[in-house]
Amino acid sequence: MAKRWSITQHVCASCYGRVLARPCDDELMEFVCANCGREKVGENESCICACGLQNAECRPNDDVSPLWPGEVVAVELTA
Repeated sequence: MAKRWSITQHVCASCYGRVLARPCDDELMEFVCANCGREKVGENESCICACGLQNAECRPNDDVSPLWPGEVVAVELTA
């Protein structure tokens, strides 16, 4: 049976599309961007998502609107 993709609470570091995940053979996970198709294998989402960028973090969008409809967004971390 094929392993199903699950939607994560992360966005792609390349295009800010939603990141999907599914288990690989090892203890690793396979990640793919639902928007641009970028693929990575790693221990967690930071190998592909905006959390892997310097001073950024994926968080729920607390202000969903027609202009910014994404459920999850990348935000800049400030000191």
